[in-house]
Amino acid sequence: MLHFPLVLLLVVAILEVVWYRRKGEELRLIIYRMTQITVVCTVISAGLGILLAQSGGYNIQAMQDHKNYGLAVMWSSVLAMGFLTFELKNSSVKLRNGFRGSIAVVVGLLPLVGHSGGTMTHGSGFLIKNAPNSVKSLFNSKTEENRVQNFEKKESKSLWNDVWPILQNRCIKCHGPDKSKGDLRVDDRDSLLMGGDTEKPALVPGDPASSSIIRVILLPENHDEKMPPKGKGQISSEEISKLIEWVQKGGEMQEKASNR
Repeated sequence: MLHFPLVLLLVVAILEVVWYRRKGEELRLIIYRMTQITVVCTVISAGLGILLAQSGGYNIQAMQDHKNYGLAVMWSSVLAMGFLTFELKNSSVKLRNGFRGSIAVVVGLLPLVGHSGGTMTHGSGFLIKNAPNSVKSLFNSKTEENRVQNFEKKESKSLWNDVWPILQNRCIKCHGPDKSKGDLRVDDRDSLLMGGDTEKPALVPGDPASSSIIRVILLPENHDEKMPPKGKGQISSEEISKLIEWVQKGGEMQEKASNR
């Protein structure tokens, strides 16, 4: 719902193009009303987005980028509304061009808003995460998967090489460098030892029973604390065994995962 105003802004831009070619007072009034509704929704959306950001758990830089782009869209839409209002009263070409310029700025900002929002929610490289290797190579992608592959080429196979892909596939999206719910990161051993906001160690070396990272994956599917959450894909028994074995043997990381 927070992104619905972006769709309205695109509709306004398309209607303006149609009016440029066909003219018509009725269509102009429709554009005016649509712009009014869009500005109100944009202001509300920006306010709710700022409130939502207070909950934390997001990469600070990605969140700041998304906030700045969102505010730029909001103020540009407000400016467009001002130009259009005065243009309808005075029928000024300069005011009309000001309206179109403001809308053009908004349309140009939309990809930036979308990309920064996707990065904040799904992590960096989300656009090509599931793309073929040939596409990834074109963009010289530095996704977590590529970093793991490079690491495995340099280091001998070990238990950590089996555990890290599990954490990456099941946990890193919500507990990693781009988003750290509960202030917990599975790519940082110190964070696991401290336990994040709960202050209960997610990792107790040598003691799987006391490690919350093991406890939450063993909970019933309908339990509120079950990880991964319902609908996010369940961890297999083989993966659970690997994690338990890793914790039992000390839960060591060959290097800080986030630096790969």
